Amino acid sequence: MELRLFKGGLVACLLVLSVGVALAEKPNPTDFYKLEFNGELSAGAPGKVVFTIVGINGYKWNKEFPAKLTLETSESALVLPSTRYRQIPSKDNWEKGVKVAATAKRVGKFPMTATMDFSVCKADICRLFRKQEFKVHVKAQ
Repeated sequence: MELRLFKGGLVACLLVLSVGVALAEKPNPTDFYKLEFNGELSAGAPGKVVFTIVGINGYKWNKEFPAKLTLETSESALVLPSTRYRQIPSKDNWEKGVKVAATAKRVGKFPMTATMDFSVCKADICRLFRKQEFKVHVKAQ
């Protein structure tokens, strides 16, 4: 009887411990990077908005990872010739940001959602982030 209680208690403790470890392992993105966004355009003229992932706490952009950027907007006054971008390792380097062609047809503030897959690294470890969603606003004057 005591052996069963011991085994049951041991199994319960191991289950709680494994759930706690699994929860503790999920990285908090704000510990590894921040997004810098330059979204200012001149109304009626072609321009560029720039998305830059900046590593923090010793992490840096991983130019060897095939990063992706997908853009969405419901605003018809904001024209995006392309909504999908990809960093090709050894060809592209988004370390200084992804420059996205955009044209605002009129003055205003336009919502845009950017979804990114990317990686940041330190000397001994890399962190992979998938489907990181950023809600930004493009401002046209």
